[in-house]
Formats: sequence, C-alpha cells, structure tokens
Amino acid sequence: MTRQTMNLSFVINGLCRARLLLAALCAITVMASAGLAQAYTAIVIDATNGNILYQNEPDKPMYPASLTKIMTLYMIFDALESGTVTLETEWPVSAHAQAARPSELGLVEGQSINVDDSIMALMTKSANDVASVAAEGLGGGSEWRFSVMMTEKARELGMNNTTFMNASGWHDDEMFSTARDMAILSLRMQSDFPQYYHLFSTTEFTYNGQTYGNHNKLLGVVDGVDGLKTGYTGPAGWNLAASALVDGRRIVAVVMGGETRVWRDRRMTDLITDGFIVAAQLDRIV
Repeated sequence: MTRQTMNLSFVINGLCRARLLLAALCAITVMASAGLAQAYTAIVIDATNGNILYQNEPDKPMYPASLTKIMTLYMIFDALESGTVTLETEWPVSAHAQAARPSELGLVEGQSINVDDSIMALMTKSANDVASVAAEGLGGGSEWRFSVMMTEKARELGMNNTTFMNASGWHDDEMFSTARDMAILSLRMQSDFPQYYHLFSTTEFTYNGQTYGNHNKLLGVVDGVDGLKTGYTGPAGWNLAASALVDGRRIVAVVMGGETRVWRDRRMTDLITDGFIVAAQLDRIV
C-alpha cells in the first residue's frame, strides 16, 4: 500500500467515524428535544459500559415518591443475604403501619406478613403499609430509624444527593433524590442482588385471595423491559426507574417529575428505544 493510499484510507475512516458520531449526536438531540416542553429530570445509562446516553438535569433534587421503595427492597435483600431475616420471617403490623395511606394492602394492627409477601407487595402493589411494616421490622420498631439507615446506605452506594425520610416515599418536604442517584441505586440493585432482581418483572401478586397488578405498565409491552419501579405523589409528579435488556445490552433509565402517567410511560419508552440506538452507534465509533 502506497503512502497516498494509506492517507486516503485514513481520511475515509475518519470521515466514517465522524458521520457515526454525528448520527449518535443527532439521535441524542432527538431524545432531548422530545421532552423539552416538560419540566422533568432524566438520565439514561448503558449498564454494560457506564456510558451516559442521555441526561436532563440529572442532579436536580426531586421528590422520589415510591422510587423510595427500591431502597426499601435493597435493604430487605441485604438483610436476607446477611441472615438477619429469611423469606419466612413474620413481621408484625403496628398501628402506625395500619394507618398508612394508599396505595396499601389494608393490613390491620395485630396481623403479620412474611418477608416473601412483603417483597412482592412492594414490587407490584407498591403497598405503603407494607413498607412501614418492613421498616419497623428492620429498623428496630421505628420507621424513622430505618429511614436513617436508608440514607446511610445511600451514601455508601454513592448516592450523595439523596435523603430518605420514610420507607414508602410518602411525601415529605425534606425527602429528596435525583435521577442520577436513582440510576445508581437501580444499577446496584442489579449487580448486588441478581438473585432477586428478576422479581421486579412480576406482573401480578395474589395476597389473601386478592390479585394485584404491577404498576409498571411497560413490563411485557416495551421490548426488553424487566423492572424496576414506578412512583407518584402530587408534589413529585410521575416517576419511573426502568431497565431493559436487549441482545446482551442493558440500559437503565430514570424519569422524575413527569406531568402524567401516560406522558411518563411514553417518554420512558422513547428514552429506552432511542438509548439502544445511540449505544450501538457509540460502539461503532469506538
């Protein structure tokens, strides 16, 4: 090969890489422009290599709502692995837990619920009374103490902009998180507890003869989506942390502050779909 041919090959390869980079950047721009009218925060991460595929104010403090329950579940799984509890452990229902407002299972003081059912109720029904039961079970009888433990665990995981005030995500003016922190938690949930992560794909759960559907309506609808958790309060808006696995590549995405449930789900669908396209284009650039 002559020097002239080598130079021409180098130029062509460079132009090809530039075109791929431009295509990736255009895709990212489309992902961003689709939500410019919405006051929301978001982040999309390629879990296979850590690349950030899209972000919109990912470090802005937001109310987490029931995304909080991802941490509650993380703490339960941690307790299972340490032997503190088993799936058969029965947790008593207190008056405090009974008083939890919807969404809830309708537990009554004096009842008990085992850890296994608690996990499934949190993942599907997003039951606030069950969150309080678990918090008291792991927090020495105090949901407040458990919330402190949750915040300490958040710092340990690198969630530096998160403060929990309860186990359910019920609104508290002093409870904040960010899209980035919730993405970190979602990634750690998958890497630290792969033996339990698959439970997030459960579409329904039956307890005491009543069947509850999963609030995450992307399961079985959007290609590859296999978890994690929805959330909503009036002050928080519509939140969703989701993960999808397609052809060996996993993407984690978080949306916080959506205007409606429908908008949130559509936005998440677009972010995941476009995320896989951008991730593949970035691979070709490298």
